Amino acid sequence: KMINSDHMINDGLTDACANNGQPTWTYNQGVVLGGLTELYRATGDASLLTTARTLADASTTRLQSGGVLREPGEGDGCTGDGPSFKGAYVRGLGRLNTQLADHPYAPTLNSWANSAYTRDRNPLDQYGPHWADGTGSTDYGCQQSALDLLNAAG
Repeated sequence: KMINSDHMINDGLTDACANNGQPTWTYNQGVVLGGLTELYRATGDASLLTTARTLADASTTRLQSGGVLREPGEGDGCTGDGPSFKGAYVRGLGRLNTQLADHPYAPTLNSWANSAYTRDRNPLDQYGPHWADGTGSTDYGCQQSALDLLNAAG
């Protein structure tokens, strides 16, 4: 099973269908959160939201650095697919948050969005890869993730 003992989703399975122990990329978490939310909407099975909350509680805690979402091994560049991973995560977390009556992840999403806006945005309103400190380049992957964050927090 791809969900490890920390309630995080690793990046794949071995040939024997065991967890491969690879990184817990943000998009792995977000895709599952979004999927569980949509499956709940289709079936009404509340246990899906319970599972999603468990996974979201783990990932919102374990994927932060300095109180802000950070991709494992996050680099300074914004090209390629890696910089878009955080966008997939916040889309899934935002979808789950909207579905839950108590909106438990709104404070976290808002905090991350405020940090990105104030600390990782240049005078041309371009965002970089590090929502907590504003170092790094700007390009399409970072813009997409920042837009997903601002939409999820909105």
